[in-house]
Amino acid sequence: MSLILNIIFFSLFLIAKCLSEIPVIVISPSKVAQNVKSIGSDVKIIHKDLISKKNNFFISDVLDENISGIHFSRQGGYGTNSIIQLRGLPKRYTNIYIDGVKQSDPTSPDNSFYLNNLTSSSIKSVEILKGNNSSVYGSGAIGGVISINSIDGTEEENKAIKINAGSNNLKNVILTYGDNNEKYNYSLSLEKFLTKGFSAMSDNDEKDSYTNNKFNSFFGYNLSEKYKIETTFSFNDTLLNYDEVTSGRLDNNNTDDENITLNVKIKKKNNNSIETLMIGDYYSNREVSNYNSSQVDFYKGERKILNYLKEYNVNLDKKLIIGIDNEFNRANFTTWAVQGNKISDEMINSQYFDFQYRHHQNFNTTLGIRNDHHNVAGNYQTARISNSYNLSNLIKLRSSLGTGIRFGSLNDYYYDTNLDKKEDLKPEKSYSFDFGIDKKFDNSNSDLGITFFYTEYDDNISNWASNTSKSSSSYVIYNSGGKIKSKGIDLSLFKKLNKKSNLSLNYTYTNAYDGEDCDDPNKLSTTCSVSNYPVRIPKHSFSSNFTTEINQFLETSVKIKHISKRRDYGNVNNGFSDVILVDYTTVDLSNSLKIYGKKFFFNINNLFDKTFEEAFQYNTEKRSFNFGLIGVF
Repeated sequence: MSLILNIIFFSLFLIAKCLSEIPVIVISPSKVAQNVKSIGSDVKIIHKDLISKKNNFFISDVLDENISGIHFSRQGGYGTNSIIQLRGLPKRYTNIYIDGVKQSDPTSPDNSFYLNNLTSSSIKSVEILKGNNSSVYGSGAIGGVISINSIDGTEEENKAIKINAGSNNLKNVILTYGDNNEKYNYSLSLEKFLTKGFSAMSDNDEKDSYTNNKFNSFFGYNLSEKYKIETTFSFNDTLLNYDEVTSGRLDNNNTDDENITLNVKIKKKNNNSIETLMIGDYYSNREVSNYNSSQVDFYKGERKILNYLKEYNVNLDKKLIIGIDNEFNRANFTTWAVQGNKISDEMINSQYFDFQYRHHQNFNTTLGIRNDHHNVAGNYQTARISNSYNLSNLIKLRSSLGTGIRFGSLNDYYYDTNLDKKEDLKPEKSYSFDFGIDKKFDNSNSDLGITFFYTEYDDNISNWASNTSKSSSSYVIYNSGGKIKSKGIDLSLFKKLNKKSNLSLNYTYTNAYDGEDCDDPNKLSTTCSVSNYPVRIPKHSFSSNFTTEINQFLETSVKIKHISKRRDYGNVNNGFSDVILVDYTTVDLSNSLKIYGKKFFFNINNLFDKTFEEAFQYNTEKRSFNFGLIGVF
């Protein structure tokens, strides 16, 4: 820890001469293209070349390895419940988008997106926007936003085949074909992934198989100099066999999932403005069989969106972004409280604007305000202000202050509640602040980023015994009194050691306080069985990647990851008592060989065969390997 602090403070006082560079462009902070130097928000981007280089099957693993402040965990092998947590907050406070369409499942209890089935094969880039961003992205964007962009045929290697094989009878085949010219660009991607897997629960050794079939397409066409149309279609069909939580029962559980994402964008360019109209649809269908195959439950969810965005350049120093979002959510499923499938829906109509102002060449401010109207909860407003100041081409100071909300899910309003009046369920409210320093080193080819963050929210929606309603005395979905707080430090460092080798380091310290997970939030010391720390959030997380080119053909990389102790929920096997998961360290090794126009790779994960848990009583993969080749044609 002392070494890390020395690096931080020594680096901040280094003086380097100005350096001209190619600007880095991001989209997510305001949904329009911006130079990263003018942005006060904490935003990171992962490009296609890094995604391909890592040879990870799922995008969650890419994010976990390369972005500080993200914690990822999985309940077993591939295809099992996977969660991404930003800023030390539960997964439901991170909004995930694919090509502008929100991916959360309306039938899930908290309207989350679990990332179980999202492979990395058809992804061009990912932008990670940390902190409160409800003023642009609305309900749920309290911990941050992950915005995923599909390959579109403009990539350098847009015609390729990739074949993988590995431990647990893993097989993976990916076909990609795309092209582009001045008039159009398109891409088609087809993937099949399957594995026999390993036992998700630690009380048995049966294998839990998983199959993922995916098709993704993108098509863009320039209708004229002013108009362009873009459309994306994605279809995902998966089947997972998984374990029953209760020990001693049969393990015939399985879930058969289908997900479809479709959107159409029409863009119009004028002399000083760009207008975008987007129509989108997200559809999910799950069939879940219980432990002895005696019951099959059906979950159907849909989200329709109609959004309008206008980017207006007032002059060289001022830009105004105006947006109108319309979101319609529908769900149809059965719960213990609702026997027989029930259709429920909601509508959220939103209006927002972002005003970007450059005070002078090095100082930029963004001010945003949004109004969200929920058909049950009513009207709520959020806002943010962010600033960036470039001390030079090598040092940027940034800050962001924002408020956020999260409306209750359809499950909260209709399926798992005994409230007499749905209008009594208010949205959760939050505010957050972060301050950061980004430093480039001219002489040493290094980048350093430090962010100090704080987030707090209250009116949390839960179902503790202290929640009451006129017609029921206990366990009502309602707003509880406990506050949730999270503060900490994100640190990322990249250093090019020489022409052939580089090193990256990511470290996050999180100090969080959870007032939600106690029946009486005001008496934490007597009602929480272990601690008041958030579930599965480590206080310390660290990862490093060392990559070197042995020669012009062979490249090797070593990844080290350390996660400190975490609190987790118990289950029926331990009387639902909270537990502490021990800390762990893993080492992964990756090699790639380029020869005859092909790329061969060989990976070893968990090199030292460590045994650890990411979730209570769930196994993680022991030492494993995979190998394959990539051919470009």
